[in-house]
Amino acid sequence: YRMKIIVPLAGPEGEAERKFNDFKNLIEVHNKPLIKYIAENRPYDLSKATFILLKETDDRYDIGKRLRKALGNDIEIFLLGALTEGAPCSVMEYLKEHKINTDILVDLADQYLSLGEDFTDFIRKNRKRVKGIIPTFKSRYWKWSYVRKDRNGFVTEVQEKVNPPISEDATCGVYYFSRARDYIEATREMVRLNKRVKFNDKFFVSCVYNELPKKSVITFPTRIICPLGSVEGIKLFEQIAW
Repeated sequence: YRMKIIVPLAGPEGEAERKFNDFKNLIEVHNKPLIKYIAENRPYDLSKATFILLKETDDRYDIGKRLRKALGNDIEIFLLGALTEGAPCSVMEYLKEHKINTDILVDLADQYLSLGEDFTDFIRKNRKRVKGIIPTFKSRYWKWSYVRKDRNGFVTEVQEKVNPPISEDATCGVYYFSRARDYIEATREMVRLNKRVKFNDKFFVSCVYNELPKKSVITFPTRIICPLGSVEGIKLFEQIAW
């Protein structure tokens, strides 16, 4: 059993790139790029994943070649000629060009997590009865995205970067959809309704779940070890990486 894993890395350059003068996921900590730590820590195989890159950034940092060096030659590189309106739109550009009939997992690759092998077992057990699975961890920090659940554990709403958060269940930046077609339809609906996140006026993968049918999305409890999407997180990771 193998789901399609997509890693969208085609966003604009951020604080980490400016501070470290390197592409965020390839910044080295103790002589090893961050993406390798992430890959070794995931219970699914990122060495078979599709990485979506912005051509201009790939040219600047030689990302594709360096990702292959870190993860092997079986990864797929998909280049975008221009910035999209956010990660879900980047994933859509890929799906438009490739017929994917399986389930998909979108990994933003910016968190060091304690997902564990249980996560893939959980997917196998539940993929036929639900349309989406969101790993979550306990938090109250407003800059994450958060899910609200009903008493049966189904996700009723996802909100991104809203203060105060709608719950204490934050998402991990790993998003599972049991059918690519559901992802495509829900993303199209989100874009049609122009449901952007106020924080930066972009579309977010987490919010795609709001367009799926009610009682079709569940969560999987996990723990975050270290966020790797910011300069502070990367500096903290230097202290705990082994």
